[in-house]
Amino acid sequence: MVVGHDVTNLRDGTGGPQNADILYTPETISAALPELRIVRAGRVRRPVTTDHGTVEAIDTLVVAHRR
Repeated sequence: MVVGHDVTNLRDGTGGPQNADILYTPETISAALPELRIVRAGRVRRPVTTDHGTVEAIDTLVVAHRR
């Protein structure tokens, strides 16, 4: 399982690294795991509590298994 800040978080989410070069996408993670069976690959929204209320961060989530 891989979970990490998604590149769309830069534009549509909050927090996390601000360098697109180190952020994930479901497609790039899935492509990096050709020997595994991808069970789920997508973006998930996660609530983040701030001083100004609750906002959402966007993460990449990929679940894979050995074939």
